[in-house]
Amino acid sequence: MYPLTKPSAAHGLANIVPKSNISHPRSPRPFPSIKQYSSAINSNNKLTLFNSLYSSFHHNLCRSVCVRRVQVSSPIKMALDSEPSQDARIARISSSIRVIPNFPKPGVMFQDITTMLLDPKAFKDTIDLFVERYKDKDISVVAGVEARGFIFGPPIALAIGAKFVPMRKPGKLPGEVISEEYSLEYGTDKMEMHVGAVEAGERAIVIDDLIATGGTLSAAIKLLERVGLHVVESACVIELPELKGRDRLGDKPLFVLIKAA
Repeated sequence: MYPLTKPSAAHGLANIVPKSNISHPRSPRPFPSIKQYSSAINSNNKLTLFNSLYSSFHHNLCRSVCVRRVQVSSPIKMALDSEPSQDARIARISSSIRVIPNFPKPGVMFQDITTMLLDPKAFKDTIDLFVERYKDKDISVVAGVEARGFIFGPPIALAIGAKFVPMRKPGKLPGEVISEEYSLEYGTDKMEMHVGAVEAGERAIVIDDLIATGGTLSAAIKLLERVGLHVVESACVIELPELKGRDRLGDKPLFVLIKAA
């Protein structure tokens, strides 16, 4: 049996496989031509011919396997690089949220997050998605809007090493407060924050469970900006697009996990 030695110029392979193809391992390596077969056979250089065939076959087989591996792994990379809306966790979070019709008044489709809180996996997925987005953004303040912003804000703040600042309705905070008034469908309301809770120049995000008309989020942003903070982004679990709350925020960035139908 012929030994499987590495082909070399000493065996006359320089006349069979061009050196230019040997120097590029990712390129297809040509098999010897009929003329080259005849030359090798006539010169009785069977070892050279055998090694040339083996080398070409082995190289092209390895290249084929490498190409197949790239094709298989590509969809996985696409999934990892995709936007959160394509993340498999989004579907789990969405399915865990219960919709209750005609609450708190007729015609309202209430997005009930309490069922999501009963699902530890979905709740963790929600927090993880926010943490992954903000962990490297140099955020020092996580401001949570009353009341369900208090559910999501503290774990996010702990995970990214920021402080949590509650933004509350009037009369709920015991110390000296600064407030921002905003309009409702019928009348007005206020958003309040303790004086001294934040410092000028800090970077903040505002967290709530849902954006509807955008009134409370807009007031929270204005309140933080009045005391010199840079609001990097507002973030909600759910958006009700038909109420156009995003428009009320103007050019302020908004990040949401789920857009309710």
